[in-house]
Amino acid sequence: MAEIAWRWTFGFAAGSLIIFSVAEYLNTLTISPAQLFLLKTHHPILVLQTLAAIFRGSAGRVASAVVVLVLALALAWIVIASIGRASSLVSRF
Repeated sequence: MAEIAWRWTFGFAAGSLIIFSVAEYLNTLTISPAQLFLLKTHHPILVLQTLAAIFRGSAGRVASAVVVLVLALALAWIVIASIGRASSLVSRF
């Protein structure tokens, strides 16, 4: 039961961290009044071109954030799983 609890807790924390990171990234994007007007037209081609213009140039920030996030989550998973495995093996003896 404890293993299921820590896995769900880790999953909830990782999911929250991912959602928070995406929200913070979207907060850093700037939208000009002209781009806002084009988004409000709801014309598919104009909306896609405007979204491409908004996201252009921020790929480096996204890539570095994804690398840091994945490495941190992987390291946390390894450490927590090792501690859990060690504690379950010690308690059996």
